[in-house]
Amino acid sequence: MTANPGLPDDRFDEIWFKGGSEPGLIAVASLVVLGDQTYTVTGSVVDPDVAFDSTEALLLFEAIRGMVAATPPSTG
Repeated sequence: MTANPGLPDDRFDEIWFKGGSEPGLIAVASLVVLGDQTYTVTGSVVDPDVAFDSTEALLLFEAIRGMVAATPPSTG
């Protein structure tokens, strides 16, 4: 991972990103820092038989990552 946000998101204090792909597979991982909380968000799309739009998959992952910023941290 590197301090590369993938797609920038100003709601986070820090974003680390790693992604990889090959035909039929895309996988991403993000480590995000929001205040004193650190979260990891990972995901993959796999379908060797059907071509899918990797940009669309990346935008989906980034939207899921954004949900972390919208969810208050647990206090338990």
